[in-house]
Amino acid sequence: MIYKTDLIEYIQGVLNSVPLTINICSVTSPSAGVYSVTVDDVKWLQPSTIVWIGGHDYTITIITGNVVTVTGGYAITAETFNAPSLHFFHGTVKETDITLRNIQSATDKTPFLYLMESFTENFNLDFESSIDRTADLRMFFATHSNYPEWVIDDIYLNALRPMQRLAQNFVDTLNKQTRVENILNYDITNLSRFGVYVDKKGFDASLFQDILTGVELRMSFEMRKEYPCDNQC
Repeated sequence: MIYKTDLIEYIQGVLNSVPLTINICSVTSPSAGVYSVTVDDVKWLQPSTIVWIGGHDYTITIITGNVVTVTGGYAITAETFNAPSLHFFHGTVKETDITLRNIQSATDKTPFLYLMESFTENFNLDFESSIDRTADLRMFFATHSNYPEWVIDDIYLNALRPMQRLAQNFVDTLNKQTRVENILNYDITNLSRFGVYVDKKGFDASLFQDILTGVELRMSFEMRKEYPCDNQC
């Protein structure tokens, strides 16, 4: 018996395939311990987070276009560095909230992709069709936030826009998979205060106990059937 690919494991594998590497184009130092780093892609970098460059840690203070300003104790000579690692969670809201509350450090759980359950997979057994299954998925990309004290522009700058970029990076990676039917349409909802949106009332309740900001990604997902040449063709 040949069993179907588990969709949750597949989505996690795609997330693990999202490229982390950021190329450094140039570095200037406007003052001691402050470095303006021009990069090819800011990915999901966000102010106040720590990044490792050339074996040393630096704190991001501001991001303007493709220029990332950091503070640190060592001159930057490296040519690349990695965006923060990505985390994956799935399950019901209650189950995932328990999981998140049991992880103390923000860097051990954010930024994350949360695949909301439950969802239904519609399998296609038509031999002549290349589509294996379809599923309507709700995925959330979130990071730590401080929205009780930030004004809305700070929420967007420090947390929401990085999560918008992360969601776009994920969709781009998803579309490069041989078993994924090209995703041409998807919906993004901004969640400045990561919670349940009630029409005309704003955010009525937080999804999780953690203070988070992010986006919801909704899509109709189509997975192609697996053929022997999938890893070579």
